[in-house]
This record gives sequence, C-alpha cells and structure tokens, in this order.
Amino acid sequence: MPRPTAEFQLSLASSRTQLQTAIQDFATKYNSLVDQVGAQVGPSAGLLSGDFIVREIQSDLHQLSGYQGTGAIQNLSDLGIQLDAQGKITLDATLFQSLPDSSIQSAFDFFGAPTTGFGALAGKFTEISDPITGLIKLQTGNYEQADVRIQNDIVALNDRITDLQTRVTLQLQAADALQAQLTAQQQVLTASLSALTFTTFGKQAN
Repeated sequence: MPRPTAEFQLSLASSRTQLQTAIQDFATKYNSLVDQVGAQVGPSAGLLSGDFIVREIQSDLHQLSGYQGTGAIQNLSDLGIQLDAQGKITLDATLFQSLPDSSIQSAFDFFGAPTTGFGALAGKFTEISDPITGLIKLQTGNYEQADVRIQNDIVALNDRITDLQTRVTLQLQAADALQAQLTAQQQVLTASLSALTFTTFGKQAN
C-alpha cells in the first residue's frame, strides 16, 4: 500500500521583528554614546573636553545619523527612525510596522554587510576603539608618555629646588658667620674709638 504523500511549501522572508529589535538595540547604544560624548562637550565638559577623539566620535555619529543609501530605503527616517534636537534617535514602531515587505527587504540592503552600506560605517568606530591600533589606544599611549615626561620634569625640578635650598642654606650660614665677625669687629672698633676719645680728652684735660 503506497504511503500518502504530503506537500510542503518553503518560503523565505526577511524577519521584520528581528530587524525591529536590532534597530531598537542600535538606537539604545547610539543614544548612550551620544550621552557619553555630550558629557565631554560644552561649559560643564569633562576632562576630555577638546580632545580630538571626542570630535572624531561626534563626526562618526553624524555620519551614521545622516547616512544616505541608494536603494528604495535611502535614510534612517524612511524606516521611522527620527533624530531629535539632542542628537538622539528613536524608532517609530508604528510607522516601521506599517512598512510594506518590499521596504523591509530594502532595509536589509540599506544596512548592508560589515563592509558595505550602512554597516561599513562600523569600521570608523573600530578605527577608534580597536584595543591594539585604535585611536583611543594611541591617544592613551600619548597621555602615558606625557605623564612620564611630567613626572620626570617634577623630579628634576624637585632636585633643582633641593640644590637651591642647600645653596641658600649655606649662604645664610656664611652670612650669619660674617655678620657675627662684623659685629665682633664693630665692638672692638667701638671700644678702640672710646679709648681713643678718652685718651684724647684726657690729654686735653691735663
């Protein structure tokens, strides 16, 4: 008896939910970085105020938010991602869910791979954060070298101050000794003058 056959239909489709989750995760991390960079800018900026690393990250963030693609989805706003006045991004989930499937597929093309499309911009952040060759690593090395130079300068300056203190102390001791000698000589001279005056007046009186 032949076995009954069953028909299966296999279809491939882009996962709207996974893409939305990924975008929301990206927005959260993007906004966190905006906050951290913002803390180093302005009147109440932190210790990295004016550091070129901060300016470089700002520039890369602007490139992300303003990225322009060439397909049906050309920018983040086409996906319901909005940029506010503070430079943070939010995803309008309602607008995103209302997009046709063709737009979702185009969104994957927009974000691209690690070396193409929007995803290629990740390389700019790798250039900054790479633990071996990144700009932060290089800048940290520069700060460490500057710290060593400053510490050496402090040691050299302290040595000069110690030498100066030693010379001044010796000069003071010599001055005290000289003053004591001059005082003694003045006393002898005063006594001599007194004796001379007494002798002179004594002779005049006779």
